[in-house]
Amino acid sequence: MTLIELFTWQVWDITRPRKIAAMAAIGFVGPLFAIIWRLAERGHSPDFAYGIIAPVAVYGFSLVLLTIIFASAAVSGEMGAGTITYILTRPVSRVKVLLAKWLAATAVVSLTVILSCAITATVLYGPSLVGSSALPQDLAVIPVGVAVYSAMFVALSALSNKPWLIAIIYVFLFESWVSLLPGDFRNLSVMAHLRALSRHDPPLEPGQAGAFELIFGTPEQIAVVTAASTLILMTVISLTVACLLFTFREYVPKEETT
Repeated sequence: MTLIELFTWQVWDITRPRKIAAMAAIGFVGPLFAIIWRLAERGHSPDFAYGIIAPVAVYGFSLVLLTIIFASAAVSGEMGAGTITYILTRPVSRVKVLLAKWLAATAVVSLTVILSCAITATVLYGPSLVGSSALPQDLAVIPVGVAVYSAMFVALSALSNKPWLIAIIYVFLFESWVSLLPGDFRNLSVMAHLRALSRHDPPLEPGQAGAFELIFGTPEQIAVVTAASTLILMTVISLTVACLLFTFREYVPKEETT
């Protein structure tokens, strides 16, 4: 089978009705926050609301959670379902299988998060002004972020039986505070680099700047070129590690290990 055929099969597997329902529910978090914000009539500009909701609800929740769900199951999910033996005994390159899983997760999650972000911006700005928002920039940044996280979590899936646990610890515990530390510690955070690219900087009053920095850090400390090159390097390294692990490790279905 070619890589395109494997990719098509993986996309079909990810987009089954039950999984689509889960994606829709998680992806609706951003638009839901936007609707609540509009109903509350806080008096802030759409730029302010979008600058808060997009990094928190879209990037910080929907993007990372969907990536954890679909990318971390690339190998461990097959082991849990007992289908890993069938996959490995087929006359198909293991590298192709893994790359197809990564590409499928990246494509489907990217599309879901892009729709989430687009609806969020439309609710806050209205259809006529959405083009003047930061949405066009997000449409380019979101697939990059999904690709990086997917590569990392696919590698974890090839390494561990519980990759989702490590992924959750990294995303929701480690990344939630490491970008606030001084020095180069923020370079260990994928989200810090994504925020440096997306630059969701809402217009703030003087008294609000300190609170915003406390929550989001200061993405301008990372140059755009540095952020982009770092994310590309992370993706390449993660995929290389994932392919090497999946090629040379032996995998046993879960029921055979108990």
